[in-house]
Amino acid sequence: MKNFLKSRTIQAAFIGLLGLLLVTFFSYIISSGEEIKTSTYFFASDYKNTKNSTELPKAECWTNSLSTQRPDAYRCIVNNEIHDPCFSDPINYSIISCPDDPYGDNHFFQVDVEKLPVYDSSLEESNNSPWFIRLEDNTKCGFMTGATALIAGMRIDYGCEKKYKALLLPIINDGELLKISCYKDSKISDCIIKEVWY
Repeated sequence: MKNFLKSRTIQAAFIGLLGLLLVTFFSYIISSGEEIKTSTYFFASDYKNTKNSTELPKAECWTNSLSTQRPDAYRCIVNNEIHDPCFSDPINYSIISCPDDPYGDNHFFQVDVEKLPVYDSSLEESNNSPWFIRLEDNTKCGFMTGATALIAGMRIDYGCEKKYKALLLPIINDGELLKISCYKDSKISDCIIKEVWY
């Protein structure tokens, strides 16, 4: 009887250990399958020619974009409101698209192609950061041009919606994952970047 109980105890312990190993193994597979990798995108205008371009409001673009160093991006003004970045339409250069973010409705304007500023290649050295960032928790952040405040001696580079107040460069490359410093509740911590848009 004692040998039988001992055998059953060993068998139960073995089954328990095997179950623990299987749970650990499948947990590893699941967590690996949900691993976040940073995706890189390039914005493109999606003007559909739903109306004549001459009916669009007119924009004046006086310099290259300060939020992205793409040669087809500009800093423009419409009715005393500054839009940056504004991208030339790849088909109709007389139309520019000035998105608030890559997912919502774009603001389309007409421009005088001959008056568009010539690209200044020296700007490539000043800022090669994305103009838009989406964090792992889907928080959306856009690059802030002009003068901003400082946090712990670092410039506020991105303004965000809702959860985080700001993002601080530089972007850290961790293999297939990008990270950036996030400011929230008077604390700075590393945040995982889900998407970068150039």
